[in-house]
Amino acid sequence: MKGKLIGVLRMQGTSKKNGAPYDFTNLLLLVPATSERNDKMVKEAYGFEIAEVRGEPKVLDVCSKLKYPADVLLTVENQLNRFRQMEAVCVGVAADTSHVSLSPPARVAG
Repeated sequence: MKGKLIGVLRMQGTSKKNGAPYDFTNLLLLVPATSERNDKMVKEAYGFEIAEVRGEPKVLDVCSKLKYPADVLLTVENQLNRFRQMEAVCVGVAADTSHVSLSPPARVAG
């Protein structure tokens, strides 16, 4: 899955509620904003929205070396979450070098 990665968050700690340890990672991606319309509502959208994708902690090593915002290729797998529901989880991140730069080439002094 291709995307524009704008940030990564990892939270580790102990739950105040029940004392259980937690460790989760979320990747923040820019995705095209989508308009919707049905009988009960209208959503008008332009530009981009932010989507959160759960990630495995192992993706942090690659993400820490990227320059943001970063064009990336995500490897995503479906996994059961703690509520026993299927959820897309990012298990790999690689820089996407297939995009075409719109910037003019740098001039070399000489």
